[in-house]
Amino acid sequence: MKFIDPRIRWDSTQNKEPGYFDGLYDVSCLAHSIIANCILKTSVNNCKSDQLKMFFDWSMELLNKYNNSYSLGEKNRYIIYLACCLLGNLRYVEFTPNKDSFMRTVYAVAYLIEQI
Repeated sequence: MKFIDPRIRWDSTQNKEPGYFDGLYDVSCLAHSIIANCILKTSVNNCKSDQLKMFFDWSMELLNKYNNSYSLGEKNRYIIYLACCLLGNLRYVEFTPNKDSFMRTVYAVAYLIEQI
């Protein structure tokens, strides 16, 4: 049996460290948890662009705190990780209990992808 981690190779650079996990993924998971809960708790019926910008700006500030000299590839990888984490919410009723929260999540993912 083999464990396949898609993060083992990125930006044309292979990491040869066994057990390597990308710290950007961990930071994106933290941003995901906070953003997902904000989406869930918001009373807004749809995600307004200023709210999406606020989520994105906040997530980028978190990335800056982790590493303020990241490359364009690292930034894009972080955004992709965050978008994938949010897409995972669409499978769970507790994160998307109704159509509004489902659509807010979809809008947030679309906004993130536009930033790449």
